[in-house]
Amino acid sequence: MFIDSHAHLEMKAFDLDRDEVIARAQKAGVDYIVTVGTTLDDCRKAIFLANKYESIYAAVGIHPHKVKNINNDTYDSLKELAAHDKVVAYGEIGLDFFRNLSPRDVQIKRFGEQLELAGEIGLPVVIHDREAHSETLDMLQKWKGNQRGIIHCFSGDTKWPENALIWDFLYRYPGRSPSKNPRRSRK
Repeated sequence: MFIDSHAHLEMKAFDLDRDEVIARAQKAGVDYIVTVGTTLDDCRKAIFLANKYESIYAAVGIHPHKVKNINNDTYDSLKELAAHDKVVAYGEIGLDFFRNLSPRDVQIKRFGEQLELAGEIGLPVVIHDREAHSETLDMLQKWKGNQRGIIHCFSGDTKWPENALIWDFLYRYPGRSPSKNPRRSRK
């Protein structure tokens, strides 16, 4: 079975050829695709697509670029969306100190809040870590959630992911195959 664990099929760029993109993926042997929301609206679109296509699943969360827009109702909405039966992960959440489209202190605060919500609802996380490696690692070490998921956008060296392997995380390092913690198995 082949699963694309991180796509953004809900984005406007796919509005004209989404059906064809999904058909090409299936023809190429991709059995399932997880489309990952980055805003509340995109999370809703991701779930809509998951309902429309049998092979599509969704992840919900607020991207670090967009966390400055979180308000009092955001987490209630995300919790409600996460309860959908085709939502398989919470994310894309994390830190992005490369672009800094949301202030760093806001990113850190919202990343912590979203980790707590993911732990509360019991979903694995999709972590975005760009130029914020020590901060991301520190927050993951302190997190009391389910500590499993995928390290998605990762721009560090090959040593940092070894820390993530302490938990049950997968990571994608540019130029290498996805790696899984060989020391842990699910029961």
